[in-house]
Amino acid sequence: MKRSLTEENGRLLARWRAGQAAHPGKLDDYAFCAWGLLELYGVTFRPPIWRRPGT
Repeated sequence: MKRSLTEENGRLLARWRAGQAAHPGKLDDYAFCAWGLLELYGVTFRPPIWRRPGT
């Protein structure tokens, strides 16, 4: 997901279709992404590997 749905600057993209991602993510896209990462953490108890660019 990180490679497919983020721009080089780390911004989230909202749509994946026919092998291409497009449209900048809106607030709800970021909220659902955060929710998914929290759910994943709840199952694995391992922090997500995602890091912001430059960190």
